[in-house]
Amino acid sequence: WIEKIRDVFLDNGAPDRSQAIESLAKLGYTIADGEEELFERTAQLGNGPMTARARWVLAHSHSENAETQLAELLKSDEVEARDGAAHALRHLPIISSASRETLFAAVNRESAGTSARVFLLSAAAVHAEGERLAASKAELLEYAASTNQAERFEVCEALAEVGTNDDLSLLIRLLSDADLDVRLAASYAILRVGRRVPREIALLDWTVVGLYF
Repeated sequence: WIEKIRDVFLDNGAPDRSQAIESLAKLGYTIADGEEELFERTAQLGNGPMTARARWVLAHSHSENAETQLAELLKSDEVEARDGAAHALRHLPIISSASRETLFAAVNRESAGTSARVFLLSAAAVHAEGERLAASKAELLEYAASTNQAERFEVCEALAEVGTNDDLSLLIRLLSDADLDVRLAASYAILRVGRRVPREIALLDWTVVGLYF
């Protein structure tokens, strides 16, 4: 299946190229010999979502400067570019100290109410420590009450990485969300928290998750 997804992206005429490259990025695809040129060209197309996704795949493939170039999109005037870059950085397991500082600076610059802010906070929470983690996470959790489905979903995605036992009550409430994707993301986050702190999750919590699915 990965090869089929890759072939969609490699086909310049395919209507689903953007979705295909996002799938490759989320799957941690490593670029094969002979493919790098197309990914690099896509990474320089401008500030659209394809650019961030191509740099994301290149970063997975340890392409030189790809992560730095991905983080540079956080400085773009285009909110869509900042969205895409923050989303990609949140998925990367480790980023450099320079990319972290670029990310934290972007959080400080981003105005409240923009679509990019929740993604920036999510990425910052995943890659921060100490006071920065606490501050980013505290603001991020406010989006759990958002009327925007994508923002509630992003909260769950971040909590899957940095959630603790203290976040279980919020996640259990989100199991009743009107949106299926949010409910699934909340259940996944609960399971991820359980793997990190298995002794701290009460049997009742697991029972609640089971009742929803």
